[in-house]
Amino acid sequence: MSKQNIKIAEIDVAEVNKLWREEFKKVPFYKRILLVSHCLRRIGSCQEERVKGKGLICLHCHDHCQVNQIVNEAKRLKYKNIYIISGGSVVESILKKERPAAIVAIACRQELAMGVELVKILREKIRLDLPLQIVELSKADCDSGSQVNIKKVKKFLQLKNEEGS
Repeated sequence: MSKQNIKIAEIDVAEVNKLWREEFKKVPFYKRILLVSHCLRRIGSCQEERVKGKGLICLHCHDHCQVNQIVNEAKRLKYKNIYIISGGSVVESILKKERPAAIVAIACRQELAMGVELVKILREKIRLDLPLQIVELSKADCDSGSQVNIKKVKKFLQLKNEEGS
């Protein structure tokens, strides 16, 4: 599978990550952005703040909230920016505004597939060279709360080359 031939219906998360891993690892943390599905927040008790053009802002209201843990790790690594978003429709405007050097995206398979397709289009349309790593939710259910493997997310956030990022 080449970077140009990825189709939404046949997304293979491991293959996508393998395609971009070495390129991704070369990008320093401070040039990367993180996109997190809003479905990971604690439904009913999340105290997030909504900011126009930014999505949701984690207010760190629950220590055991997966969004809180992921945001804290990305901040510790000094990621350029962190977006907690409600869907793929806002991704294009974020990418055009931020022009990151790399992305880590955490979402359900459908949203990841749309994101991979968008990156393919932006590579051609505005010459945005954008290596990415994607993490699929282990449980995707926006109504009752989704889940992701936190150890796996941290592994992807921390990817770097031997010289360091």
